[in-house]
Amino acid sequence: MKIRTLIGGVWGKYKSLPAAAKVSLWYIICSVLQKGISFLTTPIFTRIMTQEQFGQVTLYNSWINIVCIFTTLNLQYGSFNTAQVKFPDDRKAYTSSIQGLVLVLSALALGVTVLLGNALSGLMELPVVLLLLMIVHINARFSSDIWMSNCKFDFKYKAMSVVIITSSLLAQVFGVIAVLSTTEKGYNRIIAAAIVEILFGFAIAIYNYSQGKKFFHKKYWKFALGFNLPLIFYYLSQVVFSVSDRIMISSMVGTDKAGIYGLAHTIALLLVFVISAIRNSYTPWFFKQLKSNETANVKKFNIAISAAIGSILLLFAFVAPELLLLMGGQAYYEAVWIIPPLIAGLLFEFFTDPACNVLFFFEKKSSLVAATIGCALFNIIFNYLGIRLFGYFAAAFVTLASYILFWLFLHICAKRICKKNDYAHSQILPFRAQMLLGLGFLALVGICTALYPFRYVRYGVLLIAAIILAINYKKVIALVQKFMAMRK
Repeated sequence: MKIRTLIGGVWGKYKSLPAAAKVSLWYIICSVLQKGISFLTTPIFTRIMTQEQFGQVTLYNSWINIVCIFTTLNLQYGSFNTAQVKFPDDRKAYTSSIQGLVLVLSALALGVTVLLGNALSGLMELPVVLLLLMIVHINARFSSDIWMSNCKFDFKYKAMSVVIITSSLLAQVFGVIAVLSTTEKGYNRIIAAAIVEILFGFAIAIYNYSQGKKFFHKKYWKFALGFNLPLIFYYLSQVVFSVSDRIMISSMVGTDKAGIYGLAHTIALLLVFVISAIRNSYTPWFFKQLKSNETANVKKFNIAISAAIGSILLLFAFVAPELLLLMGGQAYYEAVWIIPPLIAGLLFEFFTDPACNVLFFFEKKSSLVAATIGCALFNIIFNYLGIRLFGYFAAAFVTLASYILFWLFLHICAKRICKKNDYAHSQILPFRAQMLLGLGFLALVGICTALYPFRYVRYGVLLIAAIILAINYKKVIALVQKFMAMRK
C-alpha cells in the first residue's frame, strides 16, 4: 500500500511538471540510458575484439568530431538555438534550409575525399571507404540533432526519447552481431553502428524537408554562415583539445595503445553527463545573479558544487581499477594509471565555469576563443613531446595540465572584465577556494593512485568515509539545504 501511495505521489508530481521541465528530465533520462547501454556493451566488445580493433573504433570516433566541424560548421549548436528565437514563425523552413546547406557541404567533402582519398587515408589511418561513410554518417547525425533541438523547443519529449533510446539499442545490438560474425571486427563494428544512425537520420531528414519545404533560403544560409564561420577556429580548437591525444597515440605508438587509452578515457568520462546536468541547472541561476548584480552567494554556491563534484570524482577514482577490470579485463589493466589524471582534469574543467559564464555574459567570446586555441596548441605540442619522451601515458598528464592552464587563463580574463564592469570579482570567481580544492584533490587522487595495488586498504578507506558520512548525515542534509536555499 505504501509503495502504491509513493508511486502515486511521484506520478502526481511528474504530471504537474511544466512541459519544459519534462523535456529536460527526459533528455537526462535518455542520456543516462545511452551511457548505460554503452557501458553494458563495452565489456563485450573489449573481450571479443583485439586492442588494435578497439583502437580502430576509438580512432574513428575521434576523427568524426573533427571532420564534423568542416562538413556541418557546427550549425546544430549556437546559431540554431539563436535562430529558433530570431525566426519564431519560420523555424521549420530554417531547419530544412540549413539541412540543405549541410548537404551541400557534405557533397563537397565527399568530392574532396574521392579526389584525395589515399592521402587522407594515410593521414587519418582509416580506409577510404570509412572516410566516405563518416561524411554520410555526420550528415545523418546532423539531421537528427536539429530535429531533436526542435523537439525540445516544442516540448515533444516522447518522440525524441523513443528515437534516442531505440537508435542507441539498435546500434549496440547490430554492433555486437557484426563483431561476432566477422573477422574485421573493428571496422565492422563502426559500419554497423553508423548504418543504424544513418537510417534514422535520413528518415528524419525527409521529415524535416517535408515540414520546412526549403532547401535553399538566402537569408537563412547567410545568417547561419555569418554566425558560425567566425567561430570555426574555436570549435576546431575545442575538438582538437579533447581528441588530439588519441589520434597522436595511434599515429606515434600504435592503434592498440590508442584502444587501451580510449577505454581509460571512456571510463574517466563516465561522469561527464552528471557534471553536465549540474552545470545545466546551475548556469541559468548564475546568469540571473549577474544580470541583477546580486552576486553575494555566487562564490559560496560554486564552492559547494565544486566540492560535491570533487567528492564524486574522488569516489570514482577509488573504484577505477575494478571498473577497468569489469569493462576491459586484464588485457587493458595498464590503463589504470591513465584514469586518475583524466578524472582530475574533469574537476579543473568544471572550475572554468564561473569565468566562462562571465565571458559569455559580457559577450567577450574572443578571450574564450584565444584561450581555447592557445591550450589546444599547448596540448598538441606537449602531447608530441610527452609521448615521444615518456610514452603514451604522458598524454593523460598533458590533458590535466592543459585544463589547469585553461582555468588560469580564463580566470585572469574574467577578473579583468569584472573590474572593468564594476562587478565584485571576489564574489563571482572563487579562485583561491578553487586552488585549495584543486591542490587537495590532486593530493588525494595521488594517494588513491598509490593505493591501487592494495584493494582492501582502498575499500577500508571508503568504508571509514561512509561511516563518518552516516554518523553526520543530518549535518550533511542541513548543509545541502542551506546552499540550495541560496538559489531562491
